[in-house]
Amino acid sequence: MYTAQIQLEATSKDLNFLSDPELAQIIRTILTEIDSLAIIRAHRSLIYLSMSTLEGILSNVLALNINRIQTFPSYPKKKGGALKSVDDLKLADKIAIAR
Repeated sequence: MYTAQIQLEATSKDLNFLSDPELAQIIRTILTEIDSLAIIRAHRSLIYLSMSTLEGILSNVLALNINRIQTFPSYPKKKGGALKSVDDLKLADKIAIAR
């Protein structure tokens, strides 16, 4: 007899880097929704919309705390060593800063 293993999570929910429990719960809820969309093989547009919501939340948190965040060693720099503008940060940069 063969058994099948079903993966029920497409996203990591390790949000220990967030100090605001309410924000962490909001993001966890969105990640769970993304998992559900991936499991049912929803249209990519729905997954992109959910991911855009997460990026918007993360961008807002970064914008509200930019002065402190730019002092982090993980804050991305340009080739010359100057700090990147918040507007030039990619999603991967924002996630790296958040961690």
